Amino acid sequence: MTGSIDEKLFSSPAANSLKVEARVAALLKENKWEAERGVYYPDPETGKLRELDVYGMQVLDKPRASKGTGCPIINLSVFCECKTLSGSNIIFSPSMLPKWVTNVSIVHWLGTEAQLRRMVLRIADEIETKDNDRIRRIYNYVIERAYPRDERSLRHHAKVSPPPVDVFSTTFRETKGGELEKEKFGDTNRINPVWSAIRSILAAVEAARKRAKRTSLDWVHGSTIKFNGMDAFCENTTFFLDAELMRYSFFHPFIVLGARLWCLNGDQLNEVQSARLFLKSLNEKNVYVDIVTEHSVDHYIRNMVAHYEQVSRKSNAETWNLLKQLQWQPGQAKDDFRKVIGT
Repeated sequence: MTGSIDEKLFSSPAANSLKVEARVAALLKENKWEAERGVYYPDPETGKLRELDVYGMQVLDKPRASKGTGCPIINLSVFCECKTLSGSNIIFSPSMLPKWVTNVSIVHWLGTEAQLRRMVLRIADEIETKDNDRIRRIYNYVIERAYPRDERSLRHHAKVSPPPVDVFSTTFRETKGGELEKEKFGDTNRINPVWSAIRSILAAVEAARKRAKRTSLDWVHGSTIKFNGMDAFCENTTFFLDAELMRYSFFHPFIVLGARLWCLNGDQLNEVQSARLFLKSLNEKNVYVDIVTEHSVDHYIRNMVAHYEQVSRKSNAETWNLLKQLQWQPGQAKDDFRKVIGT
């Protein structure tokens, strides 16, 4: 046996994974993003704690020079898993996907039908009513705030696409030297590390989405009649409802692999540096994960930051112009809300 223990550890897959995590976090911070390593979150299915390698966040809004009350805010969250797969090759089969799939990031917005229904029921509980007519009036009120013109939502212009990658795909295979590895779900002897990373990072995204949903509802319903009085309840509920309708949370997952990536296109096999893997379940739920090589992660993050900066500013500017046309401001319909709830 040759070589000291510190030399072996320094060149081990575990140490290399930590070095890549530190590199990703440093790159995000260099580009003025917040970044943390080793962030824990509860698994949405099992409730057990999982660790995310790197979590990054940025908030982008309209320049302060703009006139008006408040502004649209885009919350960007990126999730990164790092895996060392020395000698591995990942082969992707390219897929032609519609633009509405490829140009939309994973998003949370309070104004979806399910979210608004939950909020209406919480307001009904607060004012202690089970009157269906009153509940419908509350529902119509929040719908008009979220969709103020021609059934077009405030989020109509808030479209933030994911950063560019080399190839889009819906399927992949992992191999060392050409041999087909175990099935994606693995067996008791070997679990596919790529699929394991995919499941882990998507669990982190789902946990973050659930947290964003709870936070939106908590902000809107943070005031109670019992402790704050009816005036404060109406004022806080209407203001925070509108403020949360102006907030858009986007989530972007990517995995950094110490492996080579390939695109199999007909009878040609070309090496690539990044791929976007789209996953569609039988319940019609669509998600995606970016796969990036260690060697290209610097270039990928620089492009990602520049891309999000550009599309977010454009999205905010268009949303802001719409709000000015509608003369729409947070909390302006407080009196209408009082009438709706019957006070």
